[in-house]
Amino acid sequence: MPSGTLTYYTQHMRSRETARRRKTIAGRLRNIWQGEPARVTATEQQVAPLAPKLRPQRLPGAIVARQRLLAHLDEGLERKLIVLSAPAGFGKTTLVGQWIARHQSAPDGPLQPPFRVAWVSLDNGDNDTTRFWRYLITACQAFRADLETGALALLQTPQAAWRPLRQSALEAAQTMLLNEITSLPGRSVLVLEDYHTITTPRIHETLASFIEHAPPCLHVVLMTCNDPPLPLDRWRAEGQLSEVQADDLRFSADEMVSFLQQIIPFMLSSEEMERLLERVDGWGVGLRLLALALQGPLTEEQIEPVLTSFSGNHRHLLEYFVSEVLNAQPEPMQRFLLQTSLLAALTGSLCDAVTERTDSEQWLETVERSGLFLVSLDRTSGLWYRYHALFAEALQHEARRRLGEEVLQAGIQRASSWYEQHDMLAEAIKAALAGADFTRAATLLRKLLSSPSQLSTHEISTLHGLLEQVPEQVFCEQPVLALTSAIVYVFTSDRHPPAMTPLIEERLQRAERAWALEEATVWSGRLVALRAMLALWQEQLSDATAFAQKALADLPEADYEWRSLCSNILGEDKKLIGPQNWI
Repeated sequence: MPSGTLTYYTQHMRSRETARRRKTIAGRLRNIWQGEPARVTATEQQVAPLAPKLRPQRLPGAIVARQRLLAHLDEGLERKLIVLSAPAGFGKTTLVGQWIARHQSAPDGPLQPPFRVAWVSLDNGDNDTTRFWRYLITACQAFRADLETGALALLQTPQAAWRPLRQSALEAAQTMLLNEITSLPGRSVLVLEDYHTITTPRIHETLASFIEHAPPCLHVVLMTCNDPPLPLDRWRAEGQLSEVQADDLRFSADEMVSFLQQIIPFMLSSEEMERLLERVDGWGVGLRLLALALQGPLTEEQIEPVLTSFSGNHRHLLEYFVSEVLNAQPEPMQRFLLQTSLLAALTGSLCDAVTERTDSEQWLETVERSGLFLVSLDRTSGLWYRYHALFAEALQHEARRRLGEEVLQAGIQRASSWYEQHDMLAEAIKAALAGADFTRAATLLRKLLSSPSQLSTHEISTLHGLLEQVPEQVFCEQPVLALTSAIVYVFTSDRHPPAMTPLIEERLQRAERAWALEEATVWSGRLVALRAMLALWQEQLSDATAFAQKALADLPEADYEWRSLCSNILGEDKKLIGPQNWI
């Protein structure tokens, strides 16, 4: 072979080997962040779901036994999935709670077989795949206390926090969970409340797979305001789906009579009932609102004006709630309701902080006894509550009108301090942002990310959502936030590997300028390590090596994840240059 050809062949092979090794490095780096499950640390084990989200709500005092719907739910136990789809206020949660209570209190029998229940109340914050499945698996431990902790461990790794969980790991967790449920005697029912708040496609995909592979002893119940993006048509055709729609949930005339008999001491005429049925249109919350208006020592003559002014239009119901129900309360009660209306969840000490009083627990109990649309989130202890969503909206509108934005923001800032004192940093940050206290939000974000373990275990999607609300000027003043936002954008990129965008570069430069005259810290070391990763993913190996060496000099020994990334870069670089040049 001519020497020129040999030289060309050697260079060509070396170029191919270099490209291969670069891909190997990038693959190893990605595997560190989205790869196999690692040992769960004590810090990660302490990250626990909010307990009230895993408990059914307490049933209201006045309730109608809706036998036709209860029988329909019983029939649904012959199928994998039961979907209750209707707008807010149609009584989905009350119906399911009544169904569960009947089965748990009834003796064994062919018509009312007892079953175990797992419950998850979902909200917008559950749109992270890892967080969603942590809650679901934790809830299933209600079937048996030690149910598949191994599946939960798969979702508690640092990798699961920084990247959407790999399909193989999630499938393994689902398989472990389903195998455990299969081995249990009798039936198990998993209830997912407010599933309409879930918008992440991956969650829909993974839940569909879970339902597909569910054993006959497991039944999933979804409560939603609209049909979920699941393969419902196919499940209908296969006879695996039972449905309850808004028309099914509307109160019949007989059910309205039964309900009102618990509220008022005399019977309405057939004409009054017909008019009322038309106006309420079977809407459960509207009926309960009417019941509030009819409570008290009213005579039959006093009932007529109430029925005349009552309208079944939802907007009018909200107006009626403010003008008749809210205004009918004592002034201290009105102020308490308005001051706490911005809270997504309420408990005594939190409300004390917001209202600057010391008797909020008693006020919450009074509100609940009064039937003022306060939903208990904790059926056993009754410590946590929330307002019904529609009436919280009405309260908030009225609170802004009566109290003003300044008073409401001051209250939500006090809520932020309460969350911080109770180690609920994500909630503290959200409250600070809602109160437009961006400096405090930045300080709390820095506290949240103050240690490598916290940085690894916090769901990246939650961080992304919080950082999106921070004004650009704050990033200039807070270099840690600038770097954190760059990291978040890198590891939430849809591209593999992610590109160096102008926004990422701008955030990195801001942090570098802020730290230019300071002594090297763990954060400046992480910044250089991030540059090493980005350089490698852009196939700039010499730059990646230089950044990695500098980062290792700055990073503390305990910062294992970042040091591991840099060490991988240097190790592969030594393979490329050959052992003769290692010394």
